Amino acid sequence: MMKKAVIFDFNGTLFFDSDKHIEAWNICSERLIGRKMTDEEVTKMLGRTNKLILELILKKEPADDLVEEIGSEKERIYRELCLRDRGECKLAPGAVELLDKLTERNIKVAIATSSDIDNVKFYFDYFGISKWFSMDNVIYNDGTVAGKPMPDIYLKAIERLGVSADEAVVFEDAVSGIKSAKAAKAGKTVGVLSIDNRKELEEAGADEIINDFYDILSIDELLS
Repeated sequence: MMKKAVIFDFNGTLFFDSDKHIEAWNICSERLIGRKMTDEEVTKMLGRTNKLILELILKKEPADDLVEEIGSEKERIYRELCLRDRGECKLAPGAVELLDKLTERNIKVAIATSSDIDNVKFYFDYFGISKWFSMDNVIYNDGTVAGKPMPDIYLKAIERLGVSADEAVVFEDAVSGIKSAKAAKAGKTVGVLSIDNRKELEEAGADEIINDFYDILSIDELLS
């Protein structure tokens, strides 16, 4: 059965920005607990909401006001890092070409991201992604959807696109994201190696793993 829709995580998938998220969180971590995050904590944080990352850092559930305060500060630092590195802040290699091909084939596309609305608006303005995505088909962290690895965000994206779960392909860079897509019973999950986590993505159950979107040689093969 040919797939009818493709859903992308954004951070670390369509945009290789894990280093900037890690740097921003390390700044906040040093402020909160006097040290940077460990390698294990960094691996666990990828793809998760700010609340879950703060819980990981603090080793306890954070108060809502702290989540709002630190989350806003972290995202402000993150956007500043992106703008400071403007020359290198581009969509992932091969992403534009793949999105153009999907659009030409009238394949439905969506984004399912743990980012908040301020970052989503930043991506629309900075990258001009309205060429391929409507805001209606971006599922983001608005506080009402359980974070990855729970399936909710992909279930919502699948419903929004009007397809069945087995008709959807999901691209993800994080273990929590692959687990989320698998739990939503997506038809195919593709791990993107924006960082060196091939083993972890394989263990999470990714059906395929690519270095970047230039590895997608055929749309028909992707959708099969």
